[in-house]
Amino acid sequence: MNSVFLLIQLLSGLVAYAYFAGCDPLQTGDVTATDQILPYVVMALFNGIPVIKGLFLSVIYAAALSTVSSGVNSLATVLLEDIIRPLHFAIKKNDLSKRVKTILAYVLSALVGLSTVGFAFVFTLVSSGVLQFAFSLFGAIGGPILSIFTLGMVVPCVNAIVS
Repeated sequence: MNSVFLLIQLLSGLVAYAYFAGCDPLQTGDVTATDQILPYVVMALFNGIPVIKGLFLSVIYAAALSTVSSGVNSLATVLLEDIIRPLHFAIKKNDLSKRVKTILAYVLSALVGLSTVGFAFVFTLVSSGVLQFAFSLFGAIGGPILSIFTLGMVVPCVNAIVS
């Protein structure tokens, strides 16, 4: 399935490259960022067919919402199962009821979703963009984690307490 998705991305990039072979839309000012080129190509190629433009827009929104909803529900479940339940068990010495877990899952999903929207507004103000921020955050967190794993693999006397 990844190959099909990669092929679709490759072909859409080739179509955009072929369409703008003699003219760069960034230099002419038709688009202001590189991530606007593909929607601009679709709007330019299918200008007389309104169904295709609407279908393209709905597919983009559906893919984005599907990805975001999966991430929101996953993060809410991780927060509930790995943080809230153990804390509740440590304090109250009993487990949460099914009804309370369901309500907490809904509330956590709403909070994570609202925080995602808030972060989206914050990232519109940041000039470097979301991808650069994600790479920087991964570099800051991933480096020490990689060093701990490498230390554990290379040095035989290292255990959980030492690392």
